[in-house]
Amino acid sequence: MYRESRGERENRRRENFVPRDFRSKRHFMEIRNEVLDFFGVEKGREWLFWAQLDTLIEKSCLFTGEIRPKWLEEGLREFFPEREWQGVPQEIMDYAREEKMHFLIYKDNGVEKIQSEAFLFRLLVDTAYKLVFVHKPIREYKELQDNVLQFIEAKVPADLLNREEVVLRVQKFNRLYLPNLSADENALAAVFSPGVPVWEKIFEEAAEEYSKRRGLAAAEGQQKARVRDIKETGESKQEAVFMTVEEDTAGKIGHDAAGVKGPEEEIGKEEAEKDISRETDILLEKYETTISLLQEEIEEYKNECLDLKREIESLYAYAGQRYETAVKDIIFILNKPEYGHVLSQLFLFAYTGKEFSLEDIRLLLRNFFVALEKVGIKSSDTDRIGAKEVFKAEGIGIDFVVDRDVKEARQITGEIVMPGWKYKGKNIILPVVRVEE
Repeated sequence: MYRESRGERENRRRENFVPRDFRSKRHFMEIRNEVLDFFGVEKGREWLFWAQLDTLIEKSCLFTGEIRPKWLEEGLREFFPEREWQGVPQEIMDYAREEKMHFLIYKDNGVEKIQSEAFLFRLLVDTAYKLVFVHKPIREYKELQDNVLQFIEAKVPADLLNREEVVLRVQKFNRLYLPNLSADENALAAVFSPGVPVWEKIFEEAAEEYSKRRGLAAAEGQQKARVRDIKETGESKQEAVFMTVEEDTAGKIGHDAAGVKGPEEEIGKEEAEKDISRETDILLEKYETTISLLQEEIEEYKNECLDLKREIESLYAYAGQRYETAVKDIIFILNKPEYGHVLSQLFLFAYTGKEFSLEDIRLLLRNFFVALEKVGIKSSDTDRIGAKEVFKAEGIGIDFVVDRDVKEARQITGEIVMPGWKYKGKNIILPVVRVEE
């Protein structure tokens, strides 16, 4: 089985790095629960719902259209026809970005542009699991796991595949789709079936690209191992040469010190000098070889640095794409019909001669804040506005801000005059307290 080198492990760690608070289990479970609440999924039927939603998102990877909400909306109408869909709920977009990012990147760029090998690996295993299950729906975890491994190894050489990682991902899907006896394997296979053509295409592309990259990584690992062996062999020989030269030199010094200078000793001295010259040449040759190998390593490190630089540039570019997508989502939601096209209506109110009644304006602004809540932006402490309270001074800058400087005091009397604002439950702007004179 192929084993990663320390450098390869470090590269993989960097590729997989995402800020901890974003990848935390609590955050992900919150997103899952929000999706379940939004759809009102019946207890014990979550396995079927996740199969439907995952198939929808992954199948949508080949839909046409430039804006993700558009192709997701088409899928929602297909998989959940009992609802009327106008746009994609923020809960589903959050779930797709958290759990299906490798499919979103595939849709935008294809497998060759996926920088992270971890994302490529997930594409490979995710599609293999569903294709295997559709072909042979079974509940036996071990048999299903073995079938997935065999399916992947038919396309990816076994010595290039991390079987332990495959097993861990298969176990994750087993917990998600087959958590208990209520899960029906035949119903699950029926839900997966519409995604087969898409998964077959993605699997073939991912398997080819993964094999190519792991093959190159394995070849580089073997080359580095050969370089290390040559260096170690050269160093061992150098030590032996040094020891021989030191022993010979010590012996000759001993003879000279004893005053022995006969013909045989003179001949021995000449031979010793020739030996030293030969050993010196050998040492020089070894040093030149070592220097050459070190220069090759330096060149390799330079190339790795260039690769990392390109990867960082790619990540920055992708971060820009995600930011642009988020902005598009906000604009899309603010102008949805169910919120009264609030963005366009506000523009008409501000810049045209269209007349609005006071009630129209109030309704328009309420719709604006409802739309903001759909993207995770919500006011806080609104129920406390206008009420006089005693605040602990230690809370300044943590729980609230004040409208003017206050002298050192343990308590402050005042009232909240402006609400705070949160995004996804996290404080972004603190409420403002007007301090009593």
